[in-house]
Amino acid sequence: MGERVSVIRANCFEVRGPWLAREALELELTITDTNYRGSEAHFLRFDMYPLYAPSHPNRHHGFWDLPLKNLRDEHAAVVLNESGLLVRTKGGDTSFPAVWKGSLAFKGYCILHVSLWKTSRWQQPTQLETAFAKFVILPDGEDLSLSHITIPVTQRCNLTCPMCMRHSAGKFEAVDIPTEVLDPLIEASRHVHSAMLVGIGEPLLYSNCCGIIGILKQRMPPQSQVGLTTNGILLNKEIAGKLIALGTDWICFSLDGATSATAEKVRPGLNFERVLENASFLSRHRKALQSNTPWLTANYVMTEENVHEMPAFMDLAASLGLDAVTFSHLNQYPAGRFALLDESMLLSSFQQVKELGKKHGIIVLLPLARPHSEPWCYFMESPYVWMSGEVVPCCHMLDGAKPEPTKKFGNVTRTPLLEIWNSPEYRAFRRQVLEGDLPDECGGCSYSVHTIE
Repeated sequence: MGERVSVIRANCFEVRGPWLAREALELELTITDTNYRGSEAHFLRFDMYPLYAPSHPNRHHGFWDLPLKNLRDEHAAVVLNESGLLVRTKGGDTSFPAVWKGSLAFKGYCILHVSLWKTSRWQQPTQLETAFAKFVILPDGEDLSLSHITIPVTQRCNLTCPMCMRHSAGKFEAVDIPTEVLDPLIEASRHVHSAMLVGIGEPLLYSNCCGIIGILKQRMPPQSQVGLTTNGILLNKEIAGKLIALGTDWICFSLDGATSATAEKVRPGLNFERVLENASFLSRHRKALQSNTPWLTANYVMTEENVHEMPAFMDLAASLGLDAVTFSHLNQYPAGRFALLDESMLLSSFQQVKELGKKHGIIVLLPLARPHSEPWCYFMESPYVWMSGEVVPCCHMLDGAKPEPTKKFGNVTRTPLLEIWNSPEYRAFRRQVLEGDLPDECGGCSYSVHTIE
């Protein structure tokens, strides 16, 4: 098995390092643009957050600055750990303390942002470009904490999307989450920093959706995140106002086309114009209240029918006031395989949406055009819960998402979620997955061989 490597690539620099690290990130830095080597006017900033990271110092590991005047060669080794940033060059080792360091333990799933800055004697530093990648820091003898929970509030839906597991992996009862499953998840929310209302239904069909968000905001640790994914049909002015007033941190629209003809073909039953009206109102109302939340995103599932509209969707997202767009491959149920499109066509579309993202100031998240040869998994800080209360390790093991066998670790109607999470069996499973030795239950998982670019 080869080494799994995360790559942070920008126009003038590249940072590479093992995806799974222990206690420290050992990175290879390359300054690809000769104009910046040894520059007195530029520095690189290494900024690290946990994967589930509300925008608050309590959920921020810290940041470290590396003056480029110290780097006259093309390559350097960089070690980032609790104590600081160490740079190794031909001229020797140089240590740099953190510009700011939080109190979070240096472990878990992390996002490392590396950015290029220009300094000036007369004004504040200016950020020129940034790129990021995900890593996992796994201290020896320690386990990853429970950081995120999903709450599947309903299995009812107002669409008939053929790509949904509801229509391709069996029949699902049109039911809401039972109290005996909901209550344990709300109790467990006291211990996590991120919660999401989502499942195999439309969460806004659940009559107390806003009430659950309000309860979560009260019970979760300060500065935690609560959000939901919606097709947007029911997100009218009244509900939008409630969600903003409750402090909902993010809302993701499932929208897969830049025109009504395309979007409504991909998601039968969708009212495209109504969704645009609802999303636009939410964005304008947020701006009128001078609020930064909710963070507004869209998830665009790429298909043969809509791939040509990806660039146009970026313009649409800008007109709606969205903050970010995620493009993802179509996952085919029940086989659990991605329907990958032509690589050359995808790469051309990816380049266009990246450029439009920069133009509009919208964050763009893209999948790889082709899978990695080695297994990756981003779900070992978050369990998934079935309507029956059964706890499984990831979204790929949701009821109906794949054929048996599916690994189950307990039931929240009988055992607290945190106790299930910390069970020896579950801990051993997570360690095995993180180390790349995927158990039989993970066999054939498309998610395990993809990462965000």
